[in-house]
Amino acid sequence: MNKRALPQQVEPDLYRELARSLMRLRRLWLQQGRRRRLIEEIGQPIAMSVLRTLFAIDSLNSDHTSVGDVAAELEVDASTASRLVESAVANGYAARSPSAVDRRKSVLKLTPAGREMLVNARRGREQLLSEVTAGWTADEIELVANLLNRLHDDFEIVDKSVDD
Repeated sequence: MNKRALPQQVEPDLYRELARSLMRLRRLWLQQGRRRRLIEEIGQPIAMSVLRTLFAIDSLNSDHTSVGDVAAELEVDASTASRLVESAVANGYAARSPSAVDRRKSVLKLTPAGREMLVNARRGREQLLSEVTAGWTADEIELVANLLNRLHDDFEIVDKSVDD
């Protein structure tokens, strides 16, 4: 059970509004039209799950990235990560080679096609976000990014305390 106390000064309605806002944001981000637009910006079809896998491999930025590392980065189980990595490899966006350190593991790297895909995906995502936040200041964009990162980190803290 979580031992963190709820702040006394926050009305329950604010938590309901935060939950509602997060659900609305998730629905907006995942809308089919938005995904279709991103695919158009990228210039070639790709499954969003494969794209997330490429982002995970890239963000890990290691000479020893394994399927287990990708699973942890994507917050999915190992079998799901394995399927996602296999799809990225089958589409030519990632390469798998034996680990020099542990022969039971494979090391994952992006291929040139995978790196190009990420460049195009980042450009498309940044274009969309720049349109959405066109009336915002840089400070407002930074504030929202920081608060969302803080919310994510606090969810992880609570989840970890529940698991312990």
